[in-house]
Amino acid sequence: MTGCLPELFVRVHKSYMVSMKFIRRVDQDTICADKYFIPIGNSCRARFFSRLQQIE
Repeated sequence: MTGCLPELFVRVHKSYMVSMKFIRRVDQDTICADKYFIPIGNSCRARFFSRLQQIE
């Protein structure tokens, strides 16, 4: 499924994928995307923060 989505989407947890354009705030283990708080899984953390640095 992840291969079908645009590159704006990133997996942040085994149960969650998030569009980078909706992320409002990032804490060490939580993302605030619009009005939702989404956990960052341990297995996804390094890849997520790497992608976040590429965009900034």
